[in-house]
Amino acid sequence: MFSKVGGGVMISPGNSPSSVMTGIHIYMGGIGLQQACILVFTSIGVGFYLSMRKQERDLTGDGNPTQILDGRHHNWRPLLYVLFASLILITTRIIFRMVEFAGGIDPAKNPIPFHEVYFMVLDALPMFIAIILMNIVHPGRILQGEGSEFPKGPTRKEKKEAKRIKKEAKKAAKEEKKALKEEKKMKAKLGAEHLEMV
Repeated sequence: MFSKVGGGVMISPGNSPSSVMTGIHIYMGGIGLQQACILVFTSIGVGFYLSMRKQERDLTGDGNPTQILDGRHHNWRPLLYVLFASLILITTRIIFRMVEFAGGIDPAKNPIPFHEVYFMVLDALPMFIAIILMNIVHPGRILQGEGSEFPKGPTRKEKKEAKRIKKEAKKAAKEEKKALKEEKKMKAKLGAEHLEMV
């Protein structure tokens, strides 16, 4: 991320040609690293797919597929397929970015960075399609059941109640301290009056 941003800043017009080329190399290194992470994630996804397929084939005695958390059938495939499609669309965008800057930034040799249509079709459109797909097959519709929820923190109402209780405890402690102080004063005053009587 930071290499992409740093490289993108160095590519801006007005910088020296050597600075621009350094920026292009940093930027391309950043998107290359991003693609490497996508490949690692894809291999993890394929491993998950194969593991789930194996679990579905291993039937229990009553003929139902075995599940990790419970015995209900979960339709996990659409989400995984959309995830793979999104990764392909992101890879398309990364390849476009590599090709865009591989030819340099001379308009005579490389027209890609200077025409919006390439950006719109090969950069913005794949990301738009990925977002649409993830909204159609939303993870919240598939990831349901036992153990699927993130741990929830206190609600606003609970936070407000805890704050009120803390405030009341603080006020009670302050009043108790004040009462002890008054009691000390009274004892001191009574002690002084007692001494005067003697």
